[in-house]
Amino acid sequence: MSVERATSAGAPGGARRGAVRPGVVYSGVLVLLILATRMFVLEPHLISSASMAPTLVPGDVVIANKLGPSVSGVHSGDIVTLPSPDGNGRLIKRVVATGGQSVGLYSGELIVDGNAVDEPHVNRDQLGGIFFGPVTVPDGQVFLMGDNRLESVDSRQFGAVDAARVDATVLLVLPFGHP
Repeated sequence: MSVERATSAGAPGGARRGAVRPGVVYSGVLVLLILATRMFVLEPHLISSASMAPTLVPGDVVIANKLGPSVSGVHSGDIVTLPSPDGNGRLIKRVVATGGQSVGLYSGELIVDGNAVDEPHVNRDQLGGIFFGPVTVPDGQVFLMGDNRLESVDSRQFGAVDAARVDATVLLVLPFGHP
């Protein structure tokens, strides 16, 4: 018994008219995967201010992991992204203390729970006259500072923020702005 296959007349290779080619399907799936990754997992951010210098400078791009805060939490030392407390744009800052810790600056030196914190990413030559606190970070909140303490608007001005507002942790820095 023979089986006949219907083909469109004149279609190359006997392909049916209106059939979707595998390359188009693969391309569509790839685009959907990229969009889903961008929406739910990784997000690029262009650095536009010097508040995190010298770690991040204008022109750098960071790749932020949106799953980081929900999977592993937010910890001191993390560089995080969140909506600005004033509702204007986004912030990228470093977590310097978490709920229950006391935090302050004494002559520019970060003091957490009474102990000086080693911060090789901060230019200490500029900080001799900066004093702040100490304050205690409420449970469930984080205290954020920029690495460039002279130019950063951070928790010293707007207070600690709910840890739940942190929406991503910086995973990768692409140093396009560094000379």
